[in-house]
Amino acid sequence: MRLRNVFSSFRTQMVAFMTITLLVTALVLSLVNQRLERQMTSQVDEYIQAITLANDLVYQSFSSGRYLHELDNSPDGPGPIVYDQSIIRHILLVEEDGKVYDSTDSQDIGRQLPAAIRDVPPLRSGDIKLDEQGISNDRLRTMTSTLTTDKGKRTIVVVISMDRLQRVKDSVARARLSAALTAASRLCASALREDGSAAMESRRLRAA
Repeated sequence: MRLRNVFSSFRTQMVAFMTITLLVTALVLSLVNQRLERQMTSQVDEYIQAITLANDLVYQSFSSGRYLHELDNSPDGPGPIVYDQSIIRHILLVEEDGKVYDSTDSQDIGRQLPAAIRDVPPLRSGDIKLDEQGISNDRLRTMTSTLTTDKGKRTIVVVISMDRLQRVKDSVARARLSAALTAASRLCASALREDGSAAMESRRLRAA
């Protein structure tokens, strides 16, 4: 009877311990997920802000009559939004015949792009400038929109790098996997310790 009561007590303790461990594990994972979601949200906000600044730069160019590359490097502006590691890699204004009217890179001005650029979807993978060279990059996105002026329609081309977002996504995935594996290993270790304690107590009672 005593042995049966001891086993019953150990089972009760085991169930209680496992329940508490699972609850703590769920809480920890929830906190980790909340932190990672904030990181993702913050990064998405940066992209939204960068795209908004890119569009503002285009309209400032029209209203002021200044080139995009001049405005982007202007000391009285918000600071350069186009550089090697920036979210926005370059901004182009393209005429109907495919000729680059304006750009954040002065060397692009006057360059001839395919006239079919006005028919590309609003968002596509790759960089339209690199496409001509046969270079593909899955981490770049080309966003286009059309603007009608007194001189005709012009296509606004904004090339966006997904590198920062991808790095955050990779970091989030690694952090979630690490948290899950750590929680699982601790849960298994705790279960094994409890099971070992129950076995030792059972042997001690049998010997007595």
